[in-house]
Amino acid sequence: MKFTCPNCQAAFEAEPPDEDELLQCPECGSRFEDPDKTVLDEQAPLAADGLVPGKRLGGFVIEERIGFGGMGEVYKATQLSLDRIVALKVLPRAFAERPLFVRRFYEESTALSTLNHPNVVTIYERGNVGKFYYFAMEYVDGMPLHLVSWDPSDVQQFLNVALGTAAALSYAGERGVVHRDIKPANIMLSRRNEVKVTDFGLASLVAGGKNRRGGNPAESTMTIGTPAYMSPEQSDNPTTVDGRADIYSAGVVFYELLTGQRPDVPDPAPPSRAHQAADPRLDSIVLRCLQQEPDRRYAHARELLNELEAFERELLGAPTCPKCDRLSPVRSEACIGCGADLGEHFDICPECKRKNRREVRRCLYCGVDLEKGRTLMSRKVGMMLDQADRLRLDGSYSEALQMLKEVQHIEGRVLEQERQRARSLYETIRMERTEVAEKTYAEAVRLARLQRFREAIELFEQVPQDVRDTGREIEKARQLQARMAAERRSQATTNLILIAIGLLVLLVLLLAVLWT
Repeated sequence: MKFTCPNCQAAFEAEPPDEDELLQCPECGSRFEDPDKTVLDEQAPLAADGLVPGKRLGGFVIEERIGFGGMGEVYKATQLSLDRIVALKVLPRAFAERPLFVRRFYEESTALSTLNHPNVVTIYERGNVGKFYYFAMEYVDGMPLHLVSWDPSDVQQFLNVALGTAAALSYAGERGVVHRDIKPANIMLSRRNEVKVTDFGLASLVAGGKNRRGGNPAESTMTIGTPAYMSPEQSDNPTTVDGRADIYSAGVVFYELLTGQRPDVPDPAPPSRAHQAADPRLDSIVLRCLQQEPDRRYAHARELLNELEAFERELLGAPTCPKCDRLSPVRSEACIGCGADLGEHFDICPECKRKNRREVRRCLYCGVDLEKGRTLMSRKVGMMLDQADRLRLDGSYSEALQMLKEVQHIEGRVLEQERQRARSLYETIRMERTEVAEKTYAEAVRLARLQRFREAIELFEQVPQDVRDTGREIEKARQLQARMAAERRSQATTNLILIAIGLLVLLVLLLAVLWT
């Protein structure tokens, strides 16, 4: 029978699905039940399930629908308890009636829960409200790879995606998780150029190369994965594949990124021959991923990651150790041969604060334009230095010195000239501050000797503690001030007594005269 995919509108032929099976589009991989009841239609799930913006589901409030796939709808939502934006994946209610799909949905969250890696979407929690089964995960502010405008000649961007994908697969593979549906739609690229592998709805947990899902009869007859990106062994026996199937799928994605088209199987042309802008040095890596026989591919995603990092070192120029003259990985801050510090080869990204080779124009981690970032940071530091100089002229030495300390703590060898100026200005202000403090201290001592203690104390308090320990002097001045005040009070009391005695004597004499 002929069917039309409700997602990409591609027409294809397939046998009618059994009760527990879904049709799958060979182009985009979306799954749906039948052409008359399209679960993944663009608007039907919203109307059918009622998950419109503002709807509350458990501890979440729906903001908008941002995607859909074979195993669920994805919504942008607000988690009320933490007031944060999340991606909420919800199993369509039409599938919630079927235990097979509910089990698969939970298996995705289980697979995600075992993974904690920068290139894998993080899961937060899962639950259900009635027939609404859902789990909340990290919201990636970006778009899937198949919607990104791509330049095959941009090797740096290709490396960013390839390294992120390989790192995610390596991490998952080391923990016994096989994704089984690697394709551009399941690789997210954030606005900060971060790569996130998502949609583990078909992931399997393996041990010793054997699938741990169990032998569900319905599942064993279903096509698991996306045909256009699926390895040969996954098409033949979808439930028993290992991590090499993900490597094949990644190879298809890499080929598509480099050439703008999918490879012709079983003998694809090298990417550089299929598209002249593709770097020929990547041909061997991609073609090895696309080998029909699993044993001829990389045995583990870690090997693929190592090959990509080696190419990156070659492309960027790996630092040479000054001690043993050995090349080290471009991200390594210590020589892999002798352990020598290679810090002088690196600079700090002003955006993500991670270290990059100084020759790199775009950050290897967040993709920010390093040249632009360095220029902006240099300009900011220059303004801070000018402000510190103005504070010095105003006599606000402590504020000026604090600002200069901040400048000296800004990392990155590219700002070494500004830090040197900050150190020089810091020393000038410190000496000027010390000179002014010494003069203030001397004047305070002079006033104290003149017994002008109030004025002396005010000046003592203006002297910084790190220049002179004025605390003792202030205490001494206050004690002398108190003693003199006490003496004045005592003298005043004595004078009053003498006056009273004198008045009494005069009164007695006056009375004596009057008596006589």
